[in-house]
Amino acid sequence: MIGNDVVDLSLAKKQSNWQRPRFIEKIFTKQEQTEINSAKDPDFLVWLFWSMKESAYKAHQRIENFSPRFNPWQLECSLQEVSAEKIIGKVNLGASSFYTSSTYADNCIFTSAASEKNLQIFHQKVANKSLKEELLKSISEKEQILLKELHIIKNENQIPQLYQLENLLDIPFSISHHGDKSAFVLLNKKTAYLKINGF
Repeated sequence: MIGNDVVDLSLAKKQSNWQRPRFIEKIFTKQEQTEINSAKDPDFLVWLFWSMKESAYKAHQRIENFSPRFNPWQLECSLQEVSAEKIIGKVNLGASSFYTSSTYADNCIFTSAASEKNLQIFHQKVANKSLKEELLKSISEKEQILLKELHIIKNENQIPQLYQLENLLDIPFSISHHGDKSAFVLLNKKTAYLKINGF
């Protein structure tokens, strides 16, 4: 299963002061707090960890189909590989593990998470398009389904699901937006296709 998250760092800086008393203790584990406090750029690491937690949570929620209850402290992040192109990480939640890939561009962090390791992801940037329109268009093209037959409905646990007319389709996807940045990740035949809006 997959999940994703987008953090616009400029907006995050305006909307949230992570340095206020007890904020990091409520959100981050002891190990994460240690890494944040010793980081060269603690602001970036705070929002990177947040993005990793959020995308892993979405993937986990889709597996378990539970009602929304995001407890970020229960998810523990670790960084596996850091380069200029991407940051590979892992998020543990109890006995479950999620593998993350994060990129940084235009002062924005995008993270995708998968319950399977080494899931191949293709990145493509798209400007000035509707997120849901682009998602449905991509599914229509890849699955050869008429675009007008596709729509998204949230289930009883607020998880978006894909339908062709009245039929629920087994095509995992995740959508996310923050500020004017938006993205989706789509799993199809063991390949995840990623499109990013607003960059």
